[in-house]
Amino acid sequence: SSRDVTFKTGIADLLDGVDLDDHQFEPLGYSLNGLDGEDYYTIHITPQPECSFVSFETNARLDCYKTMVQRVVNLFKPSSFTVLLFSESLPTKECLGLSYDGFYLRNGKHHKFSQHHEYNLAFASFKQHSVSTTKEAKHKMMAGKTNQPKNINNVDV
Repeated sequence: SSRDVTFKTGIADLLDGVDLDDHQFEPLGYSLNGLDGEDYYTIHITPQPECSFVSFETNARLDCYKTMVQRVVNLFKPSSFTVLLFSESLPTKECLGLSYDGFYLRNGKHHKFSQHHEYNLAFASFKQHSVSTTKEAKHKMMAGKTNQPKNINNVDV
């Protein structure tokens, strides 16, 4: 049942204290919506043998999003993930989190929108460290190519 998925996977622990409404789809899929006052949380899971997808979205205003993102990453264990943050104030690199356990930063950007109402978009894409990734990076470095994984010192966020 959807309730079993919510509790056995640890999703309920991720959203402790949040009112949850979950649904499991046949043959595959899972969705959850949660409310905590004015804050919402949404999770969609599409497990496929060829390509699985998980999305996590919230409008919760946090001082720092790194802890929440790390908890989501620890729960779902993706091979790659992307963080998008929309906010009225510019998030700091520390708040967005440009370093996550077991992952390297592939790309990151910040854009300020001000046409109607000023707000910011911060984007960061991460890929899991792996033996093949490390070997590829070493091979490219030894060959003098500059297309190496980025780190927090050379990202434009």
